[in-house]
Amino acid sequence: MNGRTNKRKQLFVAITMLGLLLCSAEAFSAINNAGIMDTVLNRFKTNASLWASIIESVATRLFWTLALISMVWTFGMMALRKADIGEFFAKLIRFTVLEFRV
Repeated sequence: MNGRTNKRKQLFVAITMLGLLLCSAEAFSAINNAGIMDTVLNRFKTNASLWASIIESVATRLFWTLALISMVWTFGMMALRKADIGEFFAKLIRFTVLEFRV
C-alpha cells in the first residue's frame, strides 16, 4: 500500500506541475531596451574622459622615473669601468635622440 501512495503522490505532483505550466501567463519585462547600448557607451565615455588625465599624468611620471633609473644605471656602469668623457657624451646623445623619441 505504501508503494501505491507514493505513485499517487508522484502523479499528483506531475499533474499539478503540468497544470501550472499550461496555465502560466506570459511574463513581460518592464525594461525598455531601446537604445540601451548607446546609454552604456555614453556613460563609459563620460567616465573614461575623467580617468584619462589621471592615467596620463601617472604614466608620464612613470616614464620619466624609469628613464632616470635607466640613465643612472648606464652612467654608473660607465663610471665603474672608467669610461672617458667622450663616451659619456655619446651615450647621453644616444639616450636623448634614440630612447626618448616621441
